[in-house]
Amino acid sequence: MTADQRDDPLLVLERARVLAGGAVGEALAARGGTERVTLVGSVRALFRLLARDATLASGEARISGTPMMDAVALGIAGVTLLDPPLPAEWTPERYLLESARLAGFRERDARREVEAAISRFELGDAARRLFRDTFVSVKRIVLLAHATIGSPRVLCAEAPLADLDPNSRESVEVALERAASGRCLIASVMSADSPGERPLVERADWVVIVQGGHVVREGTPSLALTPSSRYAATVTAAGDAFLAALADRGVRATPADLAPTLLGFVPRNAVEVRRVLVELPEGTSPDDVVGAAHAVGAPLVELRRI
Repeated sequence: MTADQRDDPLLVLERARVLAGGAVGEALAARGGTERVTLVGSVRALFRLLARDATLASGEARISGTPMMDAVALGIAGVTLLDPPLPAEWTPERYLLESARLAGFRERDARREVEAAISRFELGDAARRLFRDTFVSVKRIVLLAHATIGSPRVLCAEAPLADLDPNSRESVEVALERAASGRCLIASVMSADSPGERPLVERADWVVIVQGGHVVREGTPSLALTPSSRYAATVTAAGDAFLAALADRGVRATPADLAPTLLGFVPRNAVEVRRVLVELPEGTSPDDVVGAAHAVGAPLVELRRI
């Protein structure tokens, strides 16, 4: 580990593009967190990267200074995916035991580790029921228990509270706090506006909001959750006409630097490519930016809140 990595915050994404399911995602950039990071939005590719079910196409992605793809194998992180398929004929007890064996525990130590996990997460009789007869909430608790085997110092949980009824969500939330005790937590939520998931956002020390494959805001909860009226917009043609159309709608636009080569293709006329920072006055919305581009035939390839 380099000196720079030792100084890394909990999560670092540097133009990280993840190849998952045959598709390469947009470049993600975020940096922050000391104890708890909450990711808001569709970030499944990052958790697949942790689970080694995806690869890093370009850029860097690190957790506590360790490359994401290596974090689980090195025992730095434990990861739980959102409702992965589980062996229907297995019990949670067997699943946890196999996990402990795969983690390198000897048989006696593996059984001791599993017994401790069953007790800690209060699985009780549910640990000996088949997965096919097990509620979703219990499965999620089992997956959290699984992610703590081997005592990783970072727990990474994909949308653990999503789409649960209040009683189930409460039980999973209690299990999540037990799993996170004494370690750092990186968790995701589907929406910061969901009452059931909002507490995970508010308890974080760093929040990263992803929309349309882009990081649109990051910071402390109070900063990240405050709506912004500033957007970045890029068109690949009719740039001057686009600026004029924005002005006609009362939208102020400030030119921003963009190398045409970063677009991923060569535009017909690089001179007409425009990237601008727009400030939306009261009474306007991003729809006005889209409308301005459409009105002049300017292909809009970027519109994201900053």
